[in-house]
Amino acid sequence: MKKFLTILTYVALAAVVTGSLFKINHWPGAGKLLVSGQLLFFILGVIWLVYRKRDWTMMLLGIMLLLIFASYTWTIQHWPGAEILRWAVVFMVAIFATTLFNKKE
Repeated sequence: MKKFLTILTYVALAAVVTGSLFKINHWPGAGKLLVSGQLLFFILGVIWLVYRKRDWTMMLLGIMLLLIFASYTWTIQHWPGAEILRWAVVFMVAIFATTLFNKKE
């Protein structure tokens, strides 16, 4: 299972890098390649969060990281709602950081 997830991670990384290169050069198929790679990263991230069974802080950090990737995909593709998603993630990070800072004291 671990080897399969590692291979899928490399495939997702190759799709995102290739899709980004295609997007920069305005070549056809860039959007589909980029979105499929980001979607695969999102699915692998959810599997990793469920499979590893971390504490709630790591789970929230992982969810915020996945939302950051999603907001970048929305922004690159010029989809509606990208600005809202980006600001939602910023506020989530601020609240999460404040909560962790108060927990340490």
